[in-house]
Amino acid sequence: MLKRRVPTADDYLTLGPGEVVRATLDLAAGYALYDAGSYSIRFDADLVILDRPSVGVSAATTLVLSQDRPIPLSPMAKEATFTGCTGSQQEGTFLIVRTGCRVSAS
Repeated sequence: MLKRRVPTADDYLTLGPGEVVRATLDLAAGYALYDAGSYSIRFDADLVILDRPSVGVSAATTLVLSQDRPIPLSPMAKEATFTGCTGSQQEGTFLIVRTGCRVSAS
């Protein structure tokens, strides 16, 4: 759940009759959505009408990821450099102790 500060007057928008506002949200910026599958999304807010009590509004939808997304590398992640290693030594999980094979992070 994301918490935000208390809204100020600049956070409100006045809409005229019949006017529509649309917004695009990048859910991947705030949530780890990497595995394929269905995700239920719900938006809850208070609709404020001038000089009237606020009204709660909700919207719900389902996001479907048809395939896994790659997990981005952390800024701290290092890429391995192999020196004197065979192709099979570079694959999969490897042991650091190998004769003639050096692994370093860059």
